Amino acid sequence: MEDSGSSAASTTIYGRMSSQLQYATPVFSGIQAFALHAKATDNKYSAALSGNGFNTSYDLSTSALASGSLNDFAAFGVNYANGPLFVHVASISGLVGDKDSKWAVTYNFGPAKVSVGQFRQGSDIGYTAVAAVASSANLTTGAVTAATAARAAYGIAAHTSTEYGVEVPYGNFVGAITYQTNDKDLALGKTDGSSQMTKIGAKLFYSLSKRTTLEFETANVSNGGASSNGTSDNGTNYYTGIRHTF
Repeated sequence: MEDSGSSAASTTIYGRMSSQLQYATPVFSGIQAFALHAKATDNKYSAALSGNGFNTSYDLSTSALASGSLNDFAAFGVNYANGPLFVHVASISGLVGDKDSKWAVTYNFGPAKVSVGQFRQGSDIGYTAVAAVASSANLTTGAVTAATAARAAYGIAAHTSTEYGVEVPYGNFVGAITYQTNDKDLALGKTDGSSQMTKIGAKLFYSLSKRTTLEFETANVSNGGASSNGTSDNGTNYYTGIRHTF
């Protein structure tokens, strides 16, 4: 659920990815390095514009991009663990040539675990809707030009997301409250704060056994606006489920 619309985790351009190859080194003195690679051709549909979940209406292939070209995804970074402290730092080369970064720090105080982190998207990313491209052959020259110019209206602007969280265990229960905010509008071309999204989330898990957990998550989105403009829709989402580990 790390990029679920029902949590307060960042709705970034990258969440779960297909065709991943990932390597992590052994741990030396609490330090572990890792690297990840994912094929561009297997990840060309945006997972962010619909508020998470792949959506074939938004195509990252070169012909549909507002600018740039489609590249394989690559990331590398370091994890550090020392008792109650955990630190994560990563550098990301995105699918459309964007250079991004991510860091997070978690500290377990015992009665509660506290975390803070940031994701920085280094450049604007723009798309065009597949339906508009498919029908463009039947449009007039003026309409085709207008449709091409409108490509950048879809996407997610360069921004920095900051997330805070507190998790508290109690018996078989684990509860958490999370808050995510952004430093600027996420919708391309907007500067009035109308898409400077914030998310407040909460979760409550109950362990039936060591391998089976009941789960509930909810999140409320403000200043989300239209999902096609790179943000989650306004309102409240809920998720309930049961997880069993084999």
